Amino acid sequence: MNGLSLVLLLLSCGGPQGKDEASLIYRASFRAEAGVQATVAFPFVADGAAAAVQAGLTVTDGGSFTVEDQPEGRALVVVGQGSVTVLFDGAKVKGLDSAGGIPQAELTRQVPDAGTTERYFKVNKGGVANVQVDFEYTATRDCGPGCGGTRSWTYLGPVGLTVQQISVLFSEAKR
Repeated sequence: MNGLSLVLLLLSCGGPQGKDEASLIYRASFRAEAGVQATVAFPFVADGAAAAVQAGLTVTDGGSFTVEDQPEGRALVVVGQGSVTVLFDGAKVKGLDSAGGIPQAELTRQVPDAGTTERYFKVNKGGVANVQVDFEYTATRDCGPGCGGTRSWTYLGPVGLTVQQISVLFSEAKR
């Protein structure tokens, strides 16, 4: 690889993140029976990156989404038939703390007095009594040795009809 190729490669990767930037992945998807209309309300971003995430979301499989305020808190409401995925994936998103540590990512729809793992999900659909959901919100800062970390919530599994408290996997690690 010559010098020009290396420079182009570094520019295409965007180089290292700044202390005020983070890589964000927000994914909310569900899988219901084929042809069955489903509506699923997922926790949504509750930090300084919420506007960037909302503006950059993409949806697959003919589904649609809105961000709504509900009694359990702000939600990303995903509607569609069969399976739908809503995704945001950004490498240098600003809006989370600028201290250079673990990005202070936050989620809505937290169950009161339940810590960082319990969240409200809501399903409305016909057919069988649950829907398979795949959810992730991960914020990672990599601004050099000893600078940054990761904060993440994930869930993969069934959610029953109406509002349910779901225990998501929460992890936090400093670089």
